[in-house]
Amino acid sequence: MSCRTKSTAFAVNGQTVIIDSEKLAKALLCLSERRREIILVRYYLQLRDKQIGALLGKPRTTVNYQKNAALKQLRTEMEKMNDEEQQIQPVFRYEVIERAITGDTAASLAVQERNKAYIGRLSGGNADMKERLNEKLLMDVMKFRLDYQPPSK
Repeated sequence: MSCRTKSTAFAVNGQTVIIDSEKLAKALLCLSERRREIILVRYYLQLRDKQIGALLGKPRTTVNYQKNAALKQLRTEMEKMNDEEQQIQPVFRYEVIERAITGDTAASLAVQERNKAYIGRLSGGNADMKERLNEKLLMDVMKFRLDYQPPSK
């Protein structure tokens, strides 16, 4: 079985840039053509802002502003895709949940890991808040444990 993903080719500045990540390619397609071009020329063709400015007939500061706006939009698009992916995928297999509520440390850590990105966004990078959210998550798992009735076989 092959683990290859579908590559996407972008033509930019007379060259072809191949993006192997489907998710990144989809996010790049959400950008305007100008923003996409700036990102691809800067990060794949390795041109500096001043060189990009000369290429586009824009001042370096304008290119820098547009590059930062493009990166912000790209990040937002990638986060949206991650959120959609998490909503589509089942949270856990039943066995993982069952092990977590019976006190299995590895399963509890898997629950925390699965929610890591969400907790990171909620905490805004605040370490104390992140720790409190992780504690709350584990408390909810333990509370669920008290209400849990295993399926009859």
